[in-house]
Amino acid sequence: MFRLLLKDVATKKMVVNFRELTSYLMKEAGMDDELPELVDKMATMKMIAGMFVFIIVMRTGILSRPLEMMINTLVGEGNVIFLLLPFVSLYLFLAFFFLLYRIWSKKVLTRKLGELIPIAERAIATLKAAGRDDLEEDIEDAEFLIEDYKKRFGF
Repeated sequence: MFRLLLKDVATKKMVVNFRELTSYLMKEAGMDDELPELVDKMATMKMIAGMFVFIIVMRTGILSRPLEMMINTLVGEGNVIFLLLPFVSLYLFLAFFFLLYRIWSKKVLTRKLGELIPIAERAIATLKAAGRDDLEEDIEDAEFLIEDYKKRFGF
């Protein structure tokens, strides 16, 4: 499951590099289209706000009473291993937040790459129609990246 979450994830570096290449090709092709925004900042803010709401809910004790009663029925007092429970729960929470972030980044950054691909294809078609041989390497790089992203992310 963890490999599934971490495999074929569009990274921010991939999006930034492809966006720069697309912007350069658009400028050379004379296109006036506007590129989509890099990353939706509201989604990041929602994730952070959700994390703080989760921490507040855990600190208020709404869920602690049932857990405390369950732990007291399972073990007697004086068991040292349950002193580590807060640390373990903190690490589990951080791992859970990391996995949520990876799922979010996979979804959002892959969508951003998908929005850039048609724009890059139009810029490449315009440059090829204009016969711009001086940009042949950049066009080949863009075509290679487009094919790679289509194969990897299924656009």
